[in-house]
Amino acid sequence: MNNNLKYLIYLCIAIIGIGTLPNLILRPIWSSGIAALNILLNSFITPIILLIVTKWINKKFDKDWWILNYLLLIGAVCLSIYLGFLNWTHWADKTPGGWGSENVDKGTFMIINLELMIGLGIIGFALLIKIITKITSIIKKPTANKELR
Repeated sequence: MNNNLKYLIYLCIAIIGIGTLPNLILRPIWSSGIAALNILLNSFITPIILLIVTKWINKKFDKDWWILNYLLLIGAVCLSIYLGFLNWTHWADKTPGGWGSENVDKGTFMIINLELMIGLGIIGFALLIKIITKITSIIKKPTANKELR
């Protein structure tokens, strides 16, 4: 199998798995106490683990397709937050006397926006660092016309 294809398969399986698996595990045990864990999971834990695993895969295959990596990371964080929201709506529908999934209030949107802001902020900060390192490596790269120091 082609090394590039292996890299893409590893990357996609790892990113989609990390983005979806925790929310699928939490769905059957969802309760009002799990909501705080879900916020922590989607905001902090998932983006950080995604960055670590992506770095490991890049090192393993000696590749750095950073634009594709960050697009997949952003998609995985958004997917994880959406699955967390679906878990909440499923729980709200089956809870007797609960709110129901049609009653999405401003507090729910606030929590979703908070998760997006923190999760995508972590990914965006890592992307900013990556762009700065790419620019500095291009600037510092010696060319044929410059002397090596």
